[in-house]
Amino acid sequence: MKNPLALDSASLPVADRLPSGRFPTLWVDGDPGALCPPLVALVGTRDADARGEGTAYALAAALAEAGLTVLSGGALGIDASAHLGAVDARGRSVVALPCGLAHWYPARHEELYGRLLGLGGALVSALHPDTPPSRWTFPRRNALVAALADVLVVVQAPVSSGALMTAELALRLGRRVLAVPYGASDRRGLGCLRLLRAGAGVCTGAEDVRAALARRDGALFLPREPLRERPPAARTRAPSLAHAHAAPPEDALDPDARLVLDTLRREPLHLDELSRLCGFATPRLQRSLLTLTLAGLCEDRGGCTFARP
Repeated sequence: MKNPLALDSASLPVADRLPSGRFPTLWVDGDPGALCPPLVALVGTRDADARGEGTAYALAAALAEAGLTVLSGGALGIDASAHLGAVDARGRSVVALPCGLAHWYPARHEELYGRLLGLGGALVSALHPDTPPSRWTFPRRNALVAALADVLVVVQAPVSSGALMTAELALRLGRRVLAVPYGASDRRGLGCLRLLRAGAGVCTGAEDVRAALARRDGALFLPREPLRERPPAARTRAPSLAHAHAAPPEDALDPDARLVLDTLRREPLHLDELSRLCGFATPRLQRSLLTLTLAGLCEDRGGCTFARP
C-alpha cells in the first residue's frame, strides 16, 4: 500500500502535542487512528548489537501486548527491531519516515511495513510524498518522533547517535524520556548512560514505561510553540538532558577517578592494564571510568580499551 493521505494536523488525535506551525500537514499511509495516544517511541542506534536489538524487540512486544502503540523511525538496528517486536505481537506500530511516503525507506523493510499496515498501523511523514531521503530530512523525522511520543525510550545509543538529538527534542517538548542502562565499557550504550546521569528515567522493561505514562507529576506537554533546531539565546528553554546535571570538573573528581585519570594516556590502555596500574578491582575501576567518560575526560576506544580524549 502506498496511498498517502494529506491530513491537516489539527484534525489528528495528536493535534494537542504538535508544536504550533511546525507540522501543519502530515501525510499518513494506513490508519490515522494509529496516531491515537498514548504513543511510546523506541529509538536508538543503527549499529545495534544483539543485546540492543533483543531489548528493543522484547520491549516493543510487551508494550504492544499491553495495548500501547510503538513508534519509531524505521531505520536499521533498534528502530527495525522495535517495529518487528510490535508486529510479531500483533500490535500497532507507527513509522515516522525520513522521506516522503512514495519512498518506503529503507527498501528492505517493505515486507515489514506491509505487515505493519495490515495490523492497523501507519506510516507517517511531515514531507511531501515525492521527497527522497537526504541529510536534512533525518533531523526532521527525529523532530516528528519527539513530537508524537508520550514517552520516549532510548534503547541503545553511543554518544554520537542521532537518538540523543531525538531525546533532546523530546525533553524540550515536555515528554518523559527513559534510557536502558549499560556498562561503562559498552560503547554502544554510553549515550544511554549520559542520559541517565543527566536525569532520564531508567527503563528495564515495559513496567517502567507504564509507570512513566501513569505519572501525574512533572511536565508531559508544554505550551505549543514553534520548534527550532537552535532556539534564540533570549528564549527560556527546558534544561538539556545532556547538560542538566553537569559532569564534575577535574578538580571535583573523587580520589579514585582522579587516580584513573592520572593513569590514562593518549594511547589506549586495556581495562586489565588499567586495573593493574591503579590497583583497583574491575567494578571499582568501571565506576571511575563511567564518571570520567560522562565528564568528557576519557574515551572508550572499543575492545575494553580507554584513553584520554
